[in-house]
Amino acid sequence: TPEVERGVSIVSAISAVREALVRRQREVAESARIVMVERDIGTVVLTDAELKVFLTADVEERATRRHRELRDLGDDIGYAEVLSSLNKRDEMDRDRAASPLRPAADARMVNTDGLTVDEVANCVIKLAERA
Repeated sequence: TPEVERGVSIVSAISAVREALVRRQREVAESARIVMVERDIGTVVLTDAELKVFLTADVEERATRRHRELRDLGDDIGYAEVLSSLNKRDEMDRDRAASPLRPAADARMVNTDGLTVDEVANCVIKLAERA
């Protein structure tokens, strides 16, 4: 929900919260082969992962996707508000001291601009098959 989206970066900037989540994520990863999605999996949580994929898209593309998703859920939030929210979250995530938003040095970069979900999934699958 938009309310959760607004709070994610604020809560995740709290060191104790991040430490607890990282511990739990590592426990989960030790139990089985898994795909994890989060902004710091490759740089903090699972630095030795076999494959690290860093998905990118222009903020306008992401705002368009998110706006469409929220509209489909019945939310009448405006595009400008979605775009502003994404810009603020990105800035907070890039500038935070603990686990800032950045790709791992060995991450495979995938720009998703103009791609469908299926196209992105197929790209990641191909990368995994080669890993």
